[in-house]
Parts: sequence; structure tokens; C-alpha cells
Amino acid sequence: MTEITHHLFVRERMNIFFEVLKNNRLQIFKFDKT
Repeated sequence: MTEITHHLFVRERMNIFFEVLKNNRLQIFKFDKT
């Protein structure tokens, strides 16, 4: 039970991390265009 919740927690954090990365990339691309 704890392993499953821990796994879900890690996945959630990874998803947040990737969302932040995507947002940063989009911002960098915007700055590159201008």
C-alpha cells in the first residue's frame, strides 16, 4: 500500500517537473523568436 502511494507521489512530482520544463521551453522559444 505504501509503495503504491509512494509511486503515485513520485509520478505526480515527475509530471509537475515535466510541466515546468515544457513551460520553460515555450518561454525560451518565445524569446528566441523575438
